[in-house]
Amino acid sequence: MITFSVVTITYNAADVLKPTLDSVLRK
Repeated sequence: MITFSVVTITYNAADVLKPTLDSVLRK
């Protein structure tokens, strides 16, 4: 159960950071 929570949090964080990384790379 704890592992599932960590995976979910990591996946959500990656989903949030992806657009930020894309905008930084475009500059």
